[in-house]
Amino acid sequence: MPSTIANGSTPFFSAAPDTAAAQGASAVQFDRASDAQAATAPFFSAAQAAATVPFACVATAPFTSTTPDASNATFKFPLVSALALTLTLTLTGCSLLPDFLTFKKDYQSLTDADLKELCSQKKDAVSCQVLGERSYKLWENFRDRQARNSAEKYYSEACNLLDAQGCAGVAHCYITKVPYSKEDLVTYNRYTFKACTYGLGSSCVDMGLNYLNGQYFEGELITARNPIHAQDFFASACMQGTDERSGEGCAYCAQTYLEGIYIPVDYEKAHDYYEQGCALNSEVCVTLGTLFEEGGLGERDPKKALDYYERGCRLDTHKGQERGSISCEAALRLKGSAGR
Repeated sequence: MPSTIANGSTPFFSAAPDTAAAQGASAVQFDRASDAQAATAPFFSAAQAAATVPFACVATAPFTSTTPDASNATFKFPLVSALALTLTLTLTGCSLLPDFLTFKKDYQSLTDADLKELCSQKKDAVSCQVLGERSYKLWENFRDRQARNSAEKYYSEACNLLDAQGCAGVAHCYITKVPYSKEDLVTYNRYTFKACTYGLGSSCVDMGLNYLNGQYFEGELITARNPIHAQDFFASACMQGTDERSGEGCAYCAQTYLEGIYIPVDYEKAHDYYEQGCALNSEVCVTLGTLFEEGGLGERDPKKALDYYERGCRLDTHKGQERGSISCEAALRLKGSAGR
């Protein structure tokens, strides 16, 4: 997550596009297996799923462009604003994700043979995803080309079953190629879009960054930055709230209102977005605490600042990351200064 979130002083939308940075692995912050829970895809084909999604579930968008293919032909999703799509799915009760969650740790104890049977015969997306993770680890540890190909294959199978993390896995396989080609970047963007559409907040953040930095392909590379489209994806990530990086999306949205980037300054909306982000990401809590401590939202309130620092500290403590936690250190500092 960018350090600008923590200090609250550098606007996210002011940095010049950094093509060189985007060419490295740091261009995408992908976490293959950190989530304790993973969505289990429904046990039917992508084509069947497309046919069952009601018309009301397809949102319109403020922009149109070439449709990114989901895979080799079975499922195409209209390119829409991710925010509009999320709103429509939420308001109509529609969802491309299942109605239940499964703990991925239950799958980790299964053998590869068991997982392959579940993946290929039962069309169990999580089994395909776990196989993809295991294969990718082999590639990382031993640089076994066959293992990398297997990872891409299993991630693709999970993605075709509407599994968001499977789609993100395919995207990661392409963006980490050294070197990677224009075609690889096209594929990376296509699968990142799909992962966002299927509900993975971190992929929505990546889509927003792609548009923000002019790194998104729609036939040809868009070299001009498009912060309006980026904002749609950041807002979608924030609304989904599926992972820690969804909080980063909230922070990007908050900063547009805080600094009046393309819209009028609105401290109340900025606070609301930061508040949502703080529930997901401790660094966003630090930003909000700093704003109240320094008066960045129009008022100085040390008590509120301490409250947000402590919220961030609790998030870090829950993850076992209290040592060296910026939020915990900020809370201790503010308590100490209040005691003097």
